[in-house]
Amino acid sequence: MTATTKFTPTNRLAVIAATRAGVSFVDACRHAEISPDTGKTWLQRGRREESGDYRRFVDAIEEAREAATSTPLDEPALVGILENAARHGSVRATQLLLERLDKDREAAASAFDRLDEQTDFGS
Repeated sequence: MTATTKFTPTNRLAVIAATRAGVSFVDACRHAEISPDTGKTWLQRGRREESGDYRRFVDAIEEAREAATSTPLDEPALVGILENAARHGSVRATQLLLERLDKDREAAASAFDRLDEQTDFGS
């Protein structure tokens, strides 16, 4: 019986895309539902090889890390990173998300109040 590999194109692309978005490699692995230790093993193997899929994976991760540090994150990307961190137990990320939610609710309530004031139907 042969063990199935998690080193699939889909998993590799998920890790690379999350890394490019600025997520740490460990969290990128978790996002792809693979163990961070497995991801680190892929990197170690790729660094030992001169060519092949594992080497290409290492090269892609390095390019993704560089892109992540040179491209500013937009708000949806930042929120995604915070959500991922909160799901994995980060209390600070959870606090920041809750603060953002409160501000969004306050802004919506204020907009509703202004609209209500503008549409006084003579009551």
